[in-house]
Amino acid sequence: MSFPGSTTKKQLQDFLPLTWRGTLFLFLSCAFLITGILRIDLALLLWGGAFLLISVYTLLGNHLTRVIARNHFKKRPGAYDIFLPVKGLFPGTVARADIRIELPAFLLPGFVVYFSYILTWRNHRSIRVECRLTGRKNSRVIEILAEKRGDYHSDIALLIYRDVLG
Repeated sequence: MSFPGSTTKKQLQDFLPLTWRGTLFLFLSCAFLITGILRIDLALLLWGGAFLLISVYTLLGNHLTRVIARNHFKKRPGAYDIFLPVKGLFPGTVARADIRIELPAFLLPGFVVYFSYILTWRNHRSIRVECRLTGRKNSRVIEILAEKRGDYHSDIALLIYRDVLG
């Protein structure tokens, strides 16, 4: 996967979307497997094989889930709606963000979906609006506590797919 202007590190992160826990889990499973082969130890061989199988499932499942979601949102442009307050906020004011997201019908077991929306105002600290999505059709009302007075805006909303192990 080569994108114009992307670095090798970014390409590697797109291909192997692992957190530090996932990387540790993968290296630990490989170490168990190699040690089991070298020492001819059945227990280490089985543990290493099982851990490696879980690691491969999470890697492939992440890519498959991304492809399924990308195709779903291309076919259904109205599958999500985000409504934010249109007025300026004052410090300590609670605003409501209404979100409606229709997820694909098929998601692999062992994966969870989070909605993340980052609101910014000039150079001030951003407010992260985040919630876990469950089921196919999701409708949520999220309360946002404004720390500074102003008009908050965002350029991007994210759907984050994670495996249950992190």
